[in-house]
Amino acid sequence: MNMASTNQVASGSLGSGLTWRSKAVRFAAIVTLVNVLVATGFSMAGLVAPKAILPAGYLPTNASYVFSLYAADRAVGLACVTAWVAWSRSTVGLTILGVLAGIIQLCDAAIGLVQSDPGKTVGPLVIALVQLVAVWRLVRAGAVVGSSVGSG
Repeated sequence: MNMASTNQVASGSLGSGLTWRSKAVRFAAIVTLVNVLVATGFSMAGLVAPKAILPAGYLPTNASYVFSLYAADRAVGLACVTAWVAWSRSTVGLTILGVLAGIIQLCDAAIGLVQSDPGKTVGPLVIALVQLVAVWRLVRAGAVVGSSVGSG
């Protein structure tokens, strides 16, 4: 290993010019954004095709529609804030939203468990695991010390 390679490893730089820190930020931003966009899609599905979201045998009512509206407005708001935080590369914001999104997915998995629906249990558990790994990588890379990371 030559001196330049040694300095790159010591500074956390990858051969592509990205540092371990910026890779962790990028990974956390992508995972968190995909996570909240998937959740937003499901909340919108509750408005467009409520039978797809309701447990088997349940029929949509005006109350379930209103509940879906509340779920959708929160999901859209969370998606907008997450997109802004990801674009601005705020590591503190990504950490907070990443933990929040992971907790929400764990709660969704609990709902799937209560409904005895493996798809509504396993899917959110996998997403929560990936989300929390992304946050762990962000913290481990030391990216949360500052409030944002440059593009490098």
